[in-house]
Amino acid sequence: EGSEEGTSGAFTDNEESRYTAQDIRFTARGDTLYAVALAWTDGDITIHSVGDAGSVKDVSMLGSDEEINWNHTSEGLKVEFPKNKPTEYAHAFKIENEVNE
Repeated sequence: EGSEEGTSGAFTDNEESRYTAQDIRFTARGDTLYAVALAWTDGDITIHSVGDAGSVKDVSMLGSDEEINWNHTSEGLKVEFPKNKPTEYAHAFKIENEVNE
């Protein structure tokens, strides 16, 4: 999800990709979805690919003890970044669904 596809192909190793916090990649384990924002923001992002956010039980950021504020909007799952950055690179949100109980 996002507008930046990154660089790929022959002779592109010197080209730097300019990712934003809205450039998000996903992985899952069981019923838990991980949304990885490729850049930091001091604000919030909307994860458009999370369609039925009504089933979301909790959202946290890996490496952070801070509570993550989140809510479902008509556009997707809106999540706030914590105040303190736990890493300098990709930032993973753990999205737990109701079915985890």
